[in-house]
Amino acid sequence: REAKRDLDVIWNLGNYVKLYSKHHKEEADDVTSLWIISRRESVKEKVSEYLEKLQPQQAIQEIKQFLIEDLSRTYGQLIRDELEDKKVQAVLYNSFLDGLKLLAPFLPFIAEKIYQDLEGKKKSIFLEDWPEPNRKLIDNNLEIYMKTVKDIIQEVLAQRDKAKIGVRWPLPNILISSDDPKPLQQFKEIIKKQTNVKQVTFKTGEKLIELDTKMTEQLEREGYVRELSRRIQELRKKAKLKKEDTINLVIATKASFLNNFKEELQQKVNAAKIQISTKLEKKPKHYSKEKIKEEEFEIGF
Repeated sequence: REAKRDLDVIWNLGNYVKLYSKHHKEEADDVTSLWIISRRESVKEKVSEYLEKLQPQQAIQEIKQFLIEDLSRTYGQLIRDELEDKKVQAVLYNSFLDGLKLLAPFLPFIAEKIYQDLEGKKKSIFLEDWPEPNRKLIDNNLEIYMKTVKDIIQEVLAQRDKAKIGVRWPLPNILISSDDPKPLQQFKEIIKKQTNVKQVTFKTGEKLIELDTKMTEQLEREGYVRELSRRIQELRKKAKLKKEDTINLVIATKASFLNNFKEELQQKVNAAKIQISTKLEKKPKHYSKEKIKEEEFEIGF
């Protein structure tokens, strides 16, 4: 069952790469991309070493960690809003292709099928050269820092869970204290994005992660908008709309503050126009009634 689940992740990642990325020469150099590039080259080196030592089990674990945890669940999630950047596409494509080449000796038929779907340069993945690591691109410290950052994010999400505040509701600040916080500062935007906080404060001292759970009126309103946009996206999905399809959205609610977020909402749900009122004149073709905390929303298009 676990093997089937892992294969599904790799297969879906292949579809994701085919849909959103193309092969480009120049790769992105943001901290997230530099991390996954370093991981890619490290994995190529480790897998080759394991195979030379006749340790295939360790080799497959390295490939699995890279493709499933690092590339799909971490990098894939972090770049969702940056997929129009050709340099980011290059990192995603090249990293997946190298991972697939490493996987090919273990899963020849599946790797070949995914390779053909990607329209690889050669007639077969087995005509490709074995991926040789570029040691200049390996940054061991960056990989260690990223592990720490992932632990920080998990701890913040656990604190949110304990406070019963979902991740869609923005919070003001995280205080991160450690004996040397400077290297973690380059990951500030990643931490903010993944935990949905407005600010991250670093300080030198005893190891501590403290989430400020004080919810202001403005932050709560932003949370409503984020949750409402998710419900609208679900309705779009039910209507079998593509990402590029625009809608004429109508919303009925007593939450008057929503008018202040009209433009933001329009962008998030790809609406050509939005009409907000207290009552719908008629029920649209695609319609849903939603309750978010104390507020009610009728949405449709």
